[in-house]
Amino acid sequence: MRLPGLLSALLLALSPVPAAAASGDLAAWSDAVVGRAVAEGRASGAAVAIVEHGKTVFLKAYGEDRGRPVTPNGTPFSIGSVSKSFTATAIAQLLESGRIASLDDPANRYLKRIHLPARGGREITVRNLLTHRAGFDDSTYGLATPAPVKVPLPTQAIEKRLPPQVRRAGDVSVYSNNGYAILGLLIEDVTGELYQDYVARHVFGPLGMAKSFVRTRPDQPIALPTTLHANGERTPVPQTWAYHPYIAPSAAIVSTAEDMARFAAAQIAAERAGAPGIANAATTKLMHSRMVANAPDVSGFGMSFVVSDWNGARIVENAGSGPGFQANFILLPGRDRALVVLVMGDYAGPSAWEKFAAKLSGKTLDAKTSLNMFAIRRSYLERELGGYAPPAVAGPLPPPAQFAGLYRAARRPATTPEALTNPGAVIDARAGAGGTLTINGISGYRQYAPGRFFRADVTQYMPDAGASDLYAFATDRDGKVRYAATHVAIEMFAPARFSPAQARLAGGVGLVLSLSGLAAIFWRPRRGPHKVARWSAFMLGIGALIAMLIPVAGTAWLGNPVFAWAFSDTRLFAALTVAGNLIAASTLVLALAMLAGLGGEGPGRGRCLWLATLVIGGALLTAALFYFNLVGWHLP
Repeated sequence: MRLPGLLSALLLALSPVPAAAASGDLAAWSDAVVGRAVAEGRASGAAVAIVEHGKTVFLKAYGEDRGRPVTPNGTPFSIGSVSKSFTATAIAQLLESGRIASLDDPANRYLKRIHLPARGGREITVRNLLTHRAGFDDSTYGLATPAPVKVPLPTQAIEKRLPPQVRRAGDVSVYSNNGYAILGLLIEDVTGELYQDYVARHVFGPLGMAKSFVRTRPDQPIALPTTLHANGERTPVPQTWAYHPYIAPSAAIVSTAEDMARFAAAQIAAERAGAPGIANAATTKLMHSRMVANAPDVSGFGMSFVVSDWNGARIVENAGSGPGFQANFILLPGRDRALVVLVMGDYAGPSAWEKFAAKLSGKTLDAKTSLNMFAIRRSYLERELGGYAPPAVAGPLPPPAQFAGLYRAARRPATTPEALTNPGAVIDARAGAGGTLTINGISGYRQYAPGRFFRADVTQYMPDAGASDLYAFATDRDGKVRYAATHVAIEMFAPARFSPAQARLAGGVGLVLSLSGLAAIFWRPRRGPHKVARWSAFMLGIGALIAMLIPVAGTAWLGNPVFAWAFSDTRLFAALTVAGNLIAASTLVLALAMLAGLGGEGPGRGRCLWLATLVIGGALLTAALFYFNLVGWHLP
């Protein structure tokens, strides 16, 4: 009976105050960090909302959208993975109402259209899905659509997009969009409502988020980001597509800065006394708790939220990105404050050719880079909480060289050729001077606790630059490193023998050597094994030529291979796989033919050397293609 009164009070508390009413300090910070970046062309638009004590105390926008000023209460931004926090809120509501009995129940208990696997005999629980511990492979196959899709989705459409499980559930957290796709299906199967209808009725509606919605149709509104190039030209980042309904619970919500401020204020308020549109206090605290973590001192996961400690203050946050968009959503519950920053557009910078030409001529290029959401995060948290300092830990420290090695991200496609375009980031740790580590070329990381290294002047998480201020290495009882984690630890990095860069180098050398097989067309051998060697050498050259031309021709024909894959178009990768199998088979036959032809009259010393070089080249190229899942058949 008290719901209308509570709702009115909450909506009143969430109502924004004019930017002029905010402190000059907030305005100065926003203008310096976000506004300046937009003015410099490092983003085409942005909107900022700052919440303090239940009220939006600062609300401002920068830049343009289709020639019109961006507004904080009208411009629709994609919030990307911050959508997961709405999905988690819906799960929290179902838990609170008893429709989900326990987060530790197998997800299969609630799913009606699909049945999840149980790798190693361990079932995937609802908690595993919430904390990114279900163990699914990473893939973007079929996650975009150029046209409306009929919902609810049938089993076949779901299974087509659900990747295999590659790790046992519950072992480690590796960020998973597919896990939240399954949670969206679970919400639909439990409630009988479409995901977008449930969120609109039970979250957006109660919070007064009138301009927020789940965008699964290309005809629904969204801002148009642009990319600024070094020559001053601006090109749009096309938005004539939408996220497929399957992945919508993970990434498809569109909102405004004002609406997201309402959501932020309600999340903080719900920790104290519950809130309509969120959950009661106990459930909200569970949602915001650090349920799991891959290592000490790094962030862990609650129910979608990334939870960490910064100089004793608890941070509850999420971030999102997608083509043309970035989003920060940061809660500081202990201080009753929150930050929302929505960004669109970027800066392309000089082309690879311009960089090469500048290096030859000694010319200095513009060092300007795109506005980055993790740089915004660091700036805001340092403003609020001071520079981060890791906790002091007493005790003996193992030698840093114990942790030196190459580590490759587990968040990557492990079972499909998508590995070619998304091979996963790497951590290259090497012993440095004075008992330090040099990590990805950045020296001076000092060990402050066993297996934990820190350098203060590096941003907490910069995936594109392969950098973090803190790295933690998890070891087994014998001191052997099991994996490494960064400060914002949304995944883990397992020990690896080779990096994607090394695989590409091997493939490049192998390609050049294998192309010489085309010269076999001019060889006229007499003996049977030599004839086989001739044709296998020639087919190896043909395979190498095809493998070289396919990415160029395929991209010109089908467009960006990443987007083609997301739209379920596998033709480019299928063609590369055919070339990969031709190269592997030709190399094997050539090697066998050479062994068979060793006796009797040989093909001549020079030709023998050439054929041996071809086998080596084919082997290198085959190994590189195998590394990227392009040998065999690994298409969905």
